[in-house]
Amino acid sequence: MMSGVFVDSNVFLKILEGDHNLKYYFINLCESDVVYRNPAVYSEVVYGLV
Repeated sequence: MMSGVFVDSNVFLKILEGDHNLKYYFINLCESDVVYRNPAVYSEVVYGLV
């Protein structure tokens, strides 16, 4: 059985917008668990930045 956390594009966009609390939470999450994302997430983040 796989365990971990899927991270949606909204998390990355909020971090890029300057949400420092979320940034530190995400860093701690990455250190303690497996974090999954897919190409659609990357695409949505790039689209959100443009």
